[in-house]
Amino acid sequence: MDVKTKLRKIIEMCNIRWENIISEIEVCGWWNSTIFDITPDEFINFAKEDYKADNRKALINALSNSKRAIDSHADSILYNYGYKPKRIERLSNYPGIKTIIDEYKKESELLSGIPLKFKFLQSIGIAPQSVIYRIRKLRNLLEHEYKLPEKQEVLESIEIAEMFIKSSRHSMFELSIGRFIFGTKIYTEKNNRFILRRFKKSIEVDFKYNEEKYGDIHFNISALDSAYNTISKVEVYPKDDQYIYFLLIHLHQEWNYLPLAFGYDNKIINLNVREESM
Repeated sequence: MDVKTKLRKIIEMCNIRWENIISEIEVCGWWNSTIFDITPDEFINFAKEDYKADNRKALINALSNSKRAIDSHADSILYNYGYKPKRIERLSNYPGIKTIIDEYKKESELLSGIPLKFKFLQSIGIAPQSVIYRIRKLRNLLEHEYKLPEKQEVLESIEIAEMFIKSSRHSMFELSIGRFIFGTKIYTEKNNRFILRRFKKSIEVDFKYNEEKYGDIHFNISALDSAYNTISKVEVYPKDDQYIYFLLIHLHQEWNYLPLAFGYDNKIINLNVREESM
């Protein structure tokens, strides 16, 4: 049984009605900063030191280190969400990437002349178009024009690198959902001191990462009973078509992707979201 079929069975098991969904979310970003020996921030510091030296060799090194900061940070983002940068150029490895890039092209302008990884980061909203545009100019300056860069151009390259890192980290830390539970029917349970509101049945979506076993990044999708015991569970990995939709919900709370994540097309969703500690 493929992942899409398993996910649809979980929806059926929990009697989910798309027109009446209640969700409780837990906002929690994560970042593994130990992927590479040299971090993007260190490359930026190297670039700033080179810039201060103010000679031909130093200006070229500063420009190169700015580019390294951008590339290493882009690769870090991919690794942190389960994608291997060297495999990403072959779209068959991650079919969801092509799906979301093609969708983005229909709605907005996707810059040409940049590596696929930057197109992908633009299409999932981690890198703003204005930043991607400036990255493209920087790459062209470094790779296609064999001339000594102006000091102002080098300063701008450092600013671009810092802007890219800052804007993408904001998306990943400020908006990301670590876990959410949703269902259709809720009942109340009273005891001596509290009134508890529980789902009769619900679905938990949990972003999982294993810091000890790098690369084991996926979403656990669990069907829960009224006591929040797991009835059934499906693991969704980056190689699966549905992963990209769960990732967009995780990153930006784009709830319109929830039906697609479970294999349902053209479903109109009516969702009431509550932010709770769970």
